[in-house]
Amino acid sequence: MTHIHFILTGGTIDKAYNPADERPMPNAESVIPAYMRDTIKPHGEITFETICMVDSLDMTQDMEQQIAAAADKAKADKIVIVCGTSRMADIAAKCDAANDKTIVFTGAMIPLKEFPMSDGGFNLGYALSQAQTLPAGTYICMNAHTFKTGEVIKDVAASRFEALT
Repeated sequence: MTHIHFILTGGTIDKAYNPADERPMPNAESVIPAYMRDTIKPHGEITFETICMVDSLDMTQDMEQQIAAAADKAKADKIVIVCGTSRMADIAAKCDAANDKTIVFTGAMIPLKEFPMSDGGFNLGYALSQAQTLPAGTYICMNAHTFKTGEVIKDVAASRFEALT
């Protein structure tokens, strides 16, 4: 039976709209476990570990090291790390030499909760699928594309990830 371990760190995908200050704010708890259980309903064993619930622009080096350590220590050899897109490529690079596991990073440009046009649900499902089929290595799965770590950048103007050329 397939075992996929999710490491949750917040980011835009795990934000909710706060009408008081008219902007998305990080959720106190991740909505991703419930979304996976109730909407995607994956086969196999799925486990979750929360490292932090912050926007990636607020992520510290200590948090980044905790993410890499969690991936290294995970019993599963297939890992999905959900994090903010602003630091995703940098954090993925820290996990790249982890070991013989398949590590897939994903996130969203639009929060998953309360935003029907969010890219988050698609990205989660795509990352889950890729984690089960890709060979060992570290990848970023965004915008219906799989990028090898070190070969991708976030194009802020286009709101998507692009291969380095």
